[in-house]
Order: sequence, then structure tokens, then C-alpha cells
Amino acid sequence: DQLGFYYSYEGYHESSLSVYLEYLNNPETADKEKHYGALYTDIAIQYENLKNNDEAYRYYNLAVEQDQKGLYTGDYSPSYAYFKRGEFLIKKLGKIEEGLVDLKKAVEISPAFYLSRRGDFFHETKEYEKAVEDYVMAIKLAKENEED
Repeated sequence: DQLGFYYSYEGYHESSLSVYLEYLNNPETADKEKHYGALYTDIAIQYENLKNNDEAYRYYNLAVEQDQKGLYTGDYSPSYAYFKRGEFLIKKLGKIEEGLVDLKKAVEISPAFYLSRRGDFFHETKEYEKAVEDYVMAIKLAKENEED
């Protein structure tokens, strides 16, 4: 899994995808189901990088389905799959309303982090008022969390 991340970071998306798919299909990783959400998201990202939108969309959907079942462990958050699929729907497929639903779900799960990420998205799309609203709310939530 770390090798796949390394390949992706270095821009070797086909190699990264190969590592992830090999892990997915390895019968020796019996409890891998617990990692499917993260793994499916990583696979989707590689397909997206390789401009294979059909497979990227399929794996983003699989990631969200796994996360809805509560099959995730460690520091992985199901909000990541929603966020990445939402971003993909908007930027790659032009499905703005569907994408915004996923971005909203990501914010519901992990508010402070994804408000700032959604703010970044709104900034990129030149929706500056929405960006500022999200940034202000993210800062407020982060400060509240510091006080706890």
C-alpha cells in the first residue's frame, strides 16, 4: 500500500494502480475488507490520473458504498471518499449538483477539515463568497476544537 502511494506521489500512476490492484486481489490479505474504502479511493484516484473516468467513477462509488457499511479502520475517514467523489463529479464529469451533495456529506462527517477543502474548491471555481463562508466556519470550528 505504501509503495502504491510512493508511485502515485512520484507520478507513476500506472505502477501505483498496479500495486493497489495487486493488493486488492491478493487472497492472503484476509481482513482487507476493512480497508476497502481507502483502497477503492486510492484506485479511483489513479484511474482519474490516467484519465479513465469510467473506472475512476466506478471505484469512487465502491469506496462510498464500503464506507456506508462502516468498513474502515485507522485514521482513514469515510469523508475522504465522499470528498474525492464530489470533486471528481464536479471537475471531471460536470455533475455539479451531485458533486455538491457529496461535498456536503464530507463536511457533515469531518466539518473543519472539509470546510476548508470545500472552501478551496469554491475559490478555484471563483465562488469567492462561498469560499470565504467555508473558511470562516472552518477557522471557527478549529478554534473550538483547540479549546476542548
